[in-house]
Amino acid sequence: MDDEADEEVTPEDLLRVARARRNEHNWEILVEWVDDLSDRDADAYQQVEPELLKALTEWPDELRAVPEHWWDVVEEGNLPWGWELCRSLVPPRGAGLDPGDIYKHVTRLDISQMFELSSGGLRSDEFELFTSLTHLDVSRTSVIALEELAPPPSLRVLVMVGCRDLESLDGLDGTNVTDLTLSPCAPDFARAIGRATQLERLSLGLGSWEDSLESLSGLEVLTRLHLDRVRDLRTLDGLQSLRRLESLTLFGSRDLSDTDALRDHPSLRRVSIARCPLVSTTDASGTP
Repeated sequence: MDDEADEEVTPEDLLRVARARRNEHNWEILVEWVDDLSDRDADAYQQVEPELLKALTEWPDELRAVPEHWWDVVEEGNLPWGWELCRSLVPPRGAGLDPGDIYKHVTRLDISQMFELSSGGLRSDEFELFTSLTHLDVSRTSVIALEELAPPPSLRVLVMVGCRDLESLDGLDGTNVTDLTLSPCAPDFARAIGRATQLERLSLGLGSWEDSLESLSGLEVLTRLHLDRVRDLRTLDGLQSLRRLESLTLFGSRDLSDTDALRDHPSLRRVSIARCPLVSTTDASGTP
């Protein structure tokens, strides 16, 4: 397709690339061609946009990212022609969001580059603008409590990595989040996570925990649990109650010594244990 980039782009060209292989390279081509066609013939672009939107429903939302130069246009108070095609937004540091409904189609928001939720970063009330949001990454921001974010009902995936100021996950059970990544983890978060019985996937890492997994025993629909370098965890007691758990990954849990809870687990299909020095091959021999 690169050989055709210098030719005059037609609406048919846009549809062809939208229906081609779904990857980052073709998204970049589509963005370039949208710019070209809309600059030359805005009416032609407007006519083809509904068909483009239909074709792009087959694309993963994470590939449909707002390009940097389109974000620059938004910050100037305008909307680029292809704005409605995008589903993923990564605002740069210091960016602010104007009120309105221009973000209603965005499903993935990554503010990990913004570092703060106020004082030049994204204000917590601005999350209300994202009425279709399903994936939120607030890694390395200064969020203190989950309640600051007021997660919308549509939110399913929440990523919190390197949130060193985080003090509370209270209210997690009142959200629709089914996939949580938390690092560093801490025993202070155990109760709030344990109450979030809607969780299906949970990843904890680079912190400490209670000496067992009993606090998670109420997560009856959890299917995947990933523990990465979690300190102070000595036993997997509580795992038996996770009747739908299919995948368990344990990496670098240096204090773990008791894996009896793995034996005869009814649903586990995949177990990976690595760099847990107190767990021998014999200890884990009962894993599926």
